[in-house]
Amino acid sequence: MHRTVVALAVTALLLVASGCNGPIDRISWFYKPPTTAGGQNDPSDALAEHLAHDYIGTMVLTHKDESYRDRLVGLGHAKPLQYVMSFEIDTLATNGHPYGNNWGWGDEPGDQDTYAWILANHQDWILGFTSWGGTWRAYLDPGNTGFQAWAVQRANYARTNWGWDAGLFLDNLDGGLGRTLAPTYDGVTATNRYAADEPAFHAAVKSFVRAMKAGYPGTVWANLTFNDAASWKRVPGAGEDYFDVGLDGAMEEGAFVGWTNTGWSSTSQWLADLGRFEHTISRRKGLLAVCQNRVAGGPGDQARARFCYGSFLLVADGRYANFRSPDDGYSKDHWLPEHDIALGAPIGARTQNPDGSWSRTFQRQIVTVDPVAHTVTFTPRPT
Repeated sequence: MHRTVVALAVTALLLVASGCNGPIDRISWFYKPPTTAGGQNDPSDALAEHLAHDYIGTMVLTHKDESYRDRLVGLGHAKPLQYVMSFEIDTLATNGHPYGNNWGWGDEPGDQDTYAWILANHQDWILGFTSWGGTWRAYLDPGNTGFQAWAVQRANYARTNWGWDAGLFLDNLDGGLGRTLAPTYDGVTATNRYAADEPAFHAAVKSFVRAMKAGYPGTVWANLTFNDAASWKRVPGAGEDYFDVGLDGAMEEGAFVGWTNTGWSSTSQWLADLGRFEHTISRRKGLLAVCQNRVAGGPGDQARARFCYGSFLLVADGRYANFRSPDDGYSKDHWLPEHDIALGAPIGARTQNPDGSWSRTFQRQIVTVDPVAHTVTFTPRPT
């Protein structure tokens, strides 16, 4: 059938600018070691080898997982980025000992109760408190220069002493004031000095990124969140100014289908995702596109994951773009059969078909995605 092709110049530009210097399907792992059904770290050598050899994209792990990190590196994977929450720290009153996923990890020398130390010396850092799954955390002021300097020191300590020298991944780098903050927790009252001043808070977050890039010598990525964990794409143009002050890469946690496990993005939203991701890649910034298809206790929505993967391939460049489709949580392996299809390098840009679907031609396959029917097809390319 005759096909009318509408090429996108921006995609062609990014292919030339970035080059395709590796496998196009950079599947990533984020952000804890794989677990068994019982929730324990999976000791399987076969699974570790699978992660090291097949999940070749940017990998993110957490402090206190150094042994698993080093195991993967020993199997040939590049060293992962270190995951840290941007502004939240554990309160020991809840956990008895903090997790390794936040600045209050509690195991630097003489550093056993970070929250108590902040209360005694820097209570003005605290804007409020958050709660997730029964865990309470203090939310610290991104614009406070004392907190900024302390966070930079912590990042450098982990880099120097614990081997996290590949870079840093900042989760929940909030770009808006929508996240719900409780003013009081366990008898402590905090004041949110930004109140309803969105521009001031946004400027404070930018200053935090700028301070981290100035004082930390490694790569810095972030999960860009806006308005109580709403995804990056819901704020037009959001994220660009973070790149402007030095951010090296960003995660979109609602890529291609939105921030739900069941609904779908509209076609216009889906196209906006593609265009925004292409622009990110053209700036030589890293991208981690995460597809939401988790089903608690189940295998996940395979068709939804395939649609996301096909969408990713329309923009993937083999260098900056990475993909992750979690299954029943971020610590479970979710390998699609389509991941094993040999694609080869892309021949050119994505193109639109008369029926509204979009295709991209690779050396060995033609990938076609229908944003209305939410389907993807792989057609062997005639040789």
